[in-house]
Amino acid sequence: MPVREALRQLEAQSLLQVVMHKGAVVAPLIGEDAVDTYALRVLLETEALRQSIPSLDADDIAQARSHDPPQGTAVHVQTRQETTPDQPPRIRLICLASTRQQLAQYRTWARTLGDPIELVAVDVPSIADPEQLLPISGHLTQVLLEQLQPYLVQPHALFAQGLGAHIALALIQKVQGACPGLTRHLFVSSCDSPQFSTTHLPLHIPTTVLYPPGSLAAMLGWHRLVRRELELIELPLQAVDSSLLNQRLVRIFNAHLGLLSF
Repeated sequence: MPVREALRQLEAQSLLQVVMHKGAVVAPLIGEDAVDTYALRVLLETEALRQSIPSLDADDIAQARSHDPPQGTAVHVQTRQETTPDQPPRIRLICLASTRQQLAQYRTWARTLGDPIELVAVDVPSIADPEQLLPISGHLTQVLLEQLQPYLVQPHALFAQGLGAHIALALIQKVQGACPGLTRHLFVSSCDSPQFSTTHLPLHIPTTVLYPPGSLAAMLGWHRLVRRELELIELPLQAVDSSLLNQRLVRIFNAHLGLLSF
């Protein structure tokens, strides 16, 4: 295809603009497109890294570590609007991701959460492999507690799903003692009643348990653990439409945390 024709097609799709005396200028991305592009980049880079690992040598690994130090890279903070020390976010939603797909999913929520809510997405596998730490170890929860300390000392809520929900529960056990009264809500999804340990302390935190169709019976054990308000909500199957599922989750967060932020 001739270059001129290619430029015309890109301009027709609003992907670039022809500016006098400047030539073809790439159109700026809006916030939604930028988030989607980053989520796609996370998936592509993860697969590229997996395929390149067999070819890496010790020098390559050392160089990568020098560019990406382990401390502080596991926590990603996103807000819809700029905040200042005089106007900090009124509540934080801390989401524990046990997979890269979950991390990308959580980070897309930042653009639709209510203004008072700051999203903190935590990449748990960058700290330790959760599947190798079952039952959930005290070391993992202690490391999470230390890395999340700046966010846990302010009003916050936690969300996690699947294995991450058990990690969130173990973390909450420590947070209740270290930062009493600051955890305003716990959200868990696709997580059966806790069975990894019989030493769980009662949860004095309002809790919302989200479950797929047909699994209500496996959720009833949460009644024995939660000593505050317990809410059970059935979600649509993710296979039906993941975008609808994400919209439902964000509406639940906004409904609960929007009121708590005032």
